[in-house]
Amino acid sequence: MKRLAANCTLLCFLTLATTVSSYASGVATLSPVSIKTGAHAAQPSLARDGSGSFILTWQEQEEQGSSLKFARIDSEGREIARGTIARSAPGTSWFVNWADFPSLTVLDNGDWVSFWLQRSGEAAYAYDILLTRSTDQGQNWSPPVRLHRDDTKTEHGFVSLAPAGDDRVLAVWLDGRNTAAQSPEAGSDHTGHGGGMSLRSAMVDRAGHFSEEWEIDPLTCDCCNTDTLRVGGQFMTLYRNRTESEVRDHSFSLLQPGNGWSEPRTVYTDNWKTAACPVNGPALTINGNHLLAVWTTMENEELSVRAAMGNAHGFGEMMEIEASGGVQGRVDAVAFGPQGFLVSWLGRSDQDPGLHAIRIVTIDPETGLGAKQSIAELTGGRSSGFPRMASSGDTALITWTEPSAEGSSIRLARITP
Repeated sequence: MKRLAANCTLLCFLTLATTVSSYASGVATLSPVSIKTGAHAAQPSLARDGSGSFILTWQEQEEQGSSLKFARIDSEGREIARGTIARSAPGTSWFVNWADFPSLTVLDNGDWVSFWLQRSGEAAYAYDILLTRSTDQGQNWSPPVRLHRDDTKTEHGFVSLAPAGDDRVLAVWLDGRNTAAQSPEAGSDHTGHGGGMSLRSAMVDRAGHFSEEWEIDPLTCDCCNTDTLRVGGQFMTLYRNRTESEVRDHSFSLLQPGNGWSEPRTVYTDNWKTAACPVNGPALTINGNHLLAVWTTMENEELSVRAAMGNAHGFGEMMEIEASGGVQGRVDAVAFGPQGFLVSWLGRSDQDPGLHAIRIVTIDPETGLGAKQSIAELTGGRSSGFPRMASSGDTALITWTEPSAEGSSIRLARITP
């Protein structure tokens, strides 16, 4: 089955690389990008820098522990630099997880900021967020700074980063400090919490000084990724919320620097009630004056991928992208073209019911959804992780983890109209 997944990936690349397309048609052209990684590489993510190039990050499991690495790739898909952001120090253990993984952002002054997750206690989900920074495009990295101020041996993760002017970065994360009052035997899963998972944020500058530390929401879903971006002179964060009655729809909140976060508002009322975290967070992106939110929800026992366009005041009509028994979700979204968007998700496979497909679609504010395309066939388990994208406007990269019998590797493709 895993060998078939690899073959299907190559077949899809060969087919799609010859596609003639345009923004108007809503069809994209894909070309494979070569990237060399170790035999146990996974959890990739992508960022865009100010020059139009991309920065790929990923984790590798090595004999002596874990490492976080990067490669800088130009808009044509050529690798122009690579390096190591951090390695686990002797006596420490990283929290390496298929759904909660590092990323990187490039700040307005050119600094690179990244992070990793490090275990803080014996409980399965006791770990801290360690932030690091490079002022020379990845050649050297600062000593890590713990992002959160509490000392609880609880979960801290699912981080989203956004440039916040000059040398400042805005970090938003799920914080488990209020769950500390749990029974000693709890912690093997996301149950038994003494309190709720909260959503928090902080600004951090080049000197490691913290400011504007806020609790955005005191009760959220436990283990869904967050997304955060700058909207004009303020910031928006998008996350899966949680009510006392276990409704887990998505909310957004706005930060006006110096004034704190606004009261969270619902993106769209799916009214999905579930007592367990679906481990399936949203994506948020901006192109000009348009925002796009993408998320997953479940109705009639089938997971669906949905989207809505909007602005800082809220979101409009819901668009159903795909709903079927084969949808896994794990969404991402980026700006694509003059005013449109590109969305990715893990959906159903048209070729093999035992596999899932990484699928993409363009969305235009005027014409709506374009043609859906499958770009790779994968097993749908946790080992395939979350496909991630970044865009420089008219060029996007998409990356994912491809499991194999020997371990796992990073795959990368270039997307153009």
